Amino acid sequence: MPSLRLDRETEALLHWASSASATPLWCMSPEEARNEYRRMLLKTEIAPPPIGKMSDLAVPGPAGPMRLRQYAPAHAERGGAAILFIHGGGCVIG
Repeated sequence: MPSLRLDRETEALLHWASSASATPLWCMSPEEARNEYRRMLLKTEIAPPPIGKMSDLAVPGPAGPMRLRQYAPAHAERGGAAILFIHGGGCVIG
């Protein structure tokens, strides 16, 4: 199996996040957590790619259909990387 390497920006972000000594977001009030989250995002300096296509989808789930949203970058490479976000929170911070 070929080895996978992270791009430089992602590697730096993961290193920064794992070495952070700040108060965890879940220990803050929602307002404090939002402010801290925005402050942390400024440090990433990673611009998201322009969105070329957005699709609303559904897949079967134990309690009925689960809604999904698929975003495809405007300049997608065939066979490129993918990211899966699974959000289980209350949409409070980000």
